[in-house]
Amino acid sequence: MLAALLRTIAIIDALVCLYAVIQMLALTAYERRSSIALIRACGADTAQVAAVLAGAALVVAAVAAPVAIVAERALLGPRAADLAATYATISLAAAPRDVAAVLAGLLVVGIAASAWVGRQAVRDPIVRVLREE
Repeated sequence: MLAALLRTIAIIDALVCLYAVIQMLALTAYERRSSIALIRACGADTAQVAAVLAGAALVVAAVAAPVAIVAERALLGPRAADLAATYATISLAAAPRDVAAVLAGLLVVGIAASAWVGRQAVRDPIVRVLREE
């Protein structure tokens, strides 16, 4: 029962992370719409725009991942284990394979979000965007 609950929480957490990354990339695309229109005017297609946005997602992931790993190891894992100590003795420190799985999931979320936002970003007409700036 506890394992099913934790898996459900992990899935919900992954969806929240996907939403947050999509929102961050959408804001980046909106703020940089003239730059995106310029690279599109030079011949960039949807995949190349998505690659530019994936670079932004990679920077965020490269900063967030080490902070999250350290926070989990030093603060969250031991504190959660202390809370559960009254009825169970479990170690809540993530194994290296679990950390690798989360990092792989973060990579997949970043790629999916950049593909979705990249597809949305190329829908605006290039000329209209460039005239606005």
